[in-house]
Amino acid sequence: MKTLGFQFCAPRPRLRRGCLGGAFGLAGALFLSGPTLSLAQAAPPTARTSSGYILGAGDALSIVVAGQPDFNQSLTVPPDGVVTLARLGTLKLSGKTRLQVQNELTVLLIKRARIRQPQIAVTITGVRPIPVERVVLSGDVPRAGSFDISKRQRLSVLLANVGLQDRLEERRATLTRGATTSTLNLKAAANTPRGAADIELRNGDVISVRQIVSGRVTLDGDVARPGEYELHLNPRSAMELSLAPRLSDLLRKAGGLREAANPIVPVGVEGAPGDTPLLSPKEKTVYDAYLQRGGRKIELKPEAALTDITGAANVPLLPGDIVRVKIVPPKPNITVYLDGLDKQIGAKSVKEDTTVLELLASAGGTAKASEGVTGTVRRGVAILPLDLPALLLNSESPANLKLQSGDIVQLREPDTIGVRLVGEVAKAGPLRLKPGARILDAV
Repeated sequence: MKTLGFQFCAPRPRLRRGCLGGAFGLAGALFLSGPTLSLAQAAPPTARTSSGYILGAGDALSIVVAGQPDFNQSLTVPPDGVVTLARLGTLKLSGKTRLQVQNELTVLLIKRARIRQPQIAVTITGVRPIPVERVVLSGDVPRAGSFDISKRQRLSVLLANVGLQDRLEERRATLTRGATTSTLNLKAAANTPRGAADIELRNGDVISVRQIVSGRVTLDGDVARPGEYELHLNPRSAMELSLAPRLSDLLRKAGGLREAANPIVPVGVEGAPGDTPLLSPKEKTVYDAYLQRGGRKIELKPEAALTDITGAANVPLLPGDIVRVKIVPPKPNITVYLDGLDKQIGAKSVKEDTTVLELLASAGGTAKASEGVTGTVRRGVAILPLDLPALLLNSESPANLKLQSGDIVQLREPDTIGVRLVGEVAKAGPLRLKPGARILDAV
């Protein structure tokens, strides 16, 4: 091999008086580093050592910050390409050039270490082994394709290099080597490097990865946490379900069903001051729920699914299902009037679709035998007769009219008259008396 001889005399006063000289092979190199000239031996300026060289796992770097020895260090790019630097935080090295890393470190020194105009030099002191083999990775992975590997590289290193390290228990992998196909345990390989599952890769290996997560189920409507719920083998968050969930699993994960704002309301008749009004109990919340699966709409019973998890209402869910739950608004109250009974006559607030028989029952029933009482429903200008005997014998009788707001239900005995008592008495109000009754009878 020919040699290249040279002589370099250092100018005063930067170097001592004298000259540096010698004979180097063509592999010798002279390069500029920082503000001063220096000599170093390095590999030939090929693509792997040029300014465009892309860093990767296994490359060795030297970081020197002028006047700041605390930041000087030597390191090797780890498999995931990310390092943690004291006072500077994390920095991704792989996929970048030496100059890009140097520029990013300069910014970090200014912003986080508060160093003005830092002088930093990042030098490649060692390069990773030249890949001698290639493997193919395909399927549900962050990066698929053909990858260079070093001789006797293991599966765990490949997983780290492609970023395949999360939820490995939910992935099924196979290795095709020549005419043979075998199953891989990715989680065991990542958790126990150089263990039995962390096999050595060979040139031409094909690794196929399939994710076994079943998909998502969407829950919408009157629940505490509506949204999309992912199906996972091992759920980790509030918005994740186990595989093959049922309706009750989804509703419980969502925090349960909401209840309607249905306060207890007075339904008693108008009476004397101080009288305690009758109260209607808080009504049970009613839900309209259905499952949308493809083009079908399936009715659901969410309350039954929660109370009986083994019952038919607790339907199994499939990926892509959409469950919608909506509170059915309670029917509004209407005001009707009752006249002619011995007790609880006057205005009453009742639910819509209340029948005459339900009104009478809430008022304590008729005080007289039904055979001696006649009844009508006054609805605007119309007067509708009531067949009380038929009504009391059969609640399904057409005589059991559904009341409308403003209806006046009047019950009369043939031999009574209506009077109203006011003034300083125990209970003022309307009374029914026999013809010829005296004031004392009313009092």
